[in-house]
Amino acid sequence: MAHASSENLRGIADVLATIRGFAGVQETRPGIFYIRCRPFLHFHVRGDARWADAKIGTKWGLEIPLPFDAGARAKFAFVREVRARYEACATTGPRSARRPSRAGSRRGTRSA
Repeated sequence: MAHASSENLRGIADVLATIRGFAGVQETRPGIFYIRCRPFLHFHVRGDARWADAKIGTKWGLEIPLPFDAGARAKFAFVREVRARYEACATTGPRSARRPSRAGSRRGTRSA
């Protein structure tokens, strides 16, 4: 499914500005956000419905609806949910590229 266009994001500039303010978040295209080079959040539209997909830690969570006619209360709830997911993602750092330690390995020993 295609991502929402810039036109589909009109009316939520305040929501997008809040998300842009999260530490380590980058908006690669309008409404498409990454944390430390990893996908985090993006918007979709189908008919009259608009929603966001956002990760929780390393997995995509349930869709978060944000209707086109969303008022202040709905926007606040949306941002609260996104912030909670952001915090789960921000504490889940990228996996280490290091190889496991060989401490305790039997390498270099001979059997008798």
